[in-house]
Amino acid sequence: MKRILLVVVAALAATAFTTTAASAEGNESADAPSVFCLNDSTVMEGDDIGPLLNWLPETEPREIILDDSLAEVFRFFIQRDGGVVGKFRLFGEGNEPLTDFNYVSEGPCTAPTVSADRSFWLCYSNSQTDPAVYSRSSAINLYEAGYRVPFAIRDPLSRTNIGNGIYLMCNLPAGYTVQSGIAVSTGGGDLYANPASLVAYMLGEMPLDYTRLAVRS
Repeated sequence: MKRILLVVVAALAATAFTTTAASAEGNESADAPSVFCLNDSTVMEGDDIGPLLNWLPETEPREIILDDSLAEVFRFFIQRDGGVVGKFRLFGEGNEPLTDFNYVSEGPCTAPTVSADRSFWLCYSNSQTDPAVYSRSSAINLYEAGYRVPFAIRDPLSRTNIGNGIYLMCNLPAGYTVQSGIAVSTGGGDLYANPASLVAYMLGEMPLDYTRLAVRS
């Protein structure tokens, strides 16, 4: 069987690793198995992740068991791409693409939820740091009038901590960039990755409930 290369795609470069060469050196075995959210499905060590990958139509899916080495590669992808969601493709030995993009985050997948009675944050000024809070009905009217949904960040640069280590901020400082393929719940800080259709729906059709994540470049 041909070796499979895991390739992480960055803005201007790609770094490749073979799953057989990935090293877990320096890491002690944990009592609990590693758990990841891969393409919107929860997987853990020992699972065959092959059926969950976005194989290209001309490629025959194959068995790939999630082991310690592959878990370390997944963690590399996640850290390389901002610490939340890693983006990667599979390539064959001849550098031919085998899959479309796949998305992985650490921990189990969670389903998006919406609370009808909670408060919402909006920005009304370009010089504003912390957003103001409104009821749902007021937020809908103000959003339609031009108020903006704040960005989500993981650094305590504002006083608006919504949980899960997430802060809301109206204007991003220099050095921060918005991450594609990620939606953040403004009602608790939960993060959701691709498939792109789900994130696009959440950000496009539910703009008060979900916002975009920005990280330091």
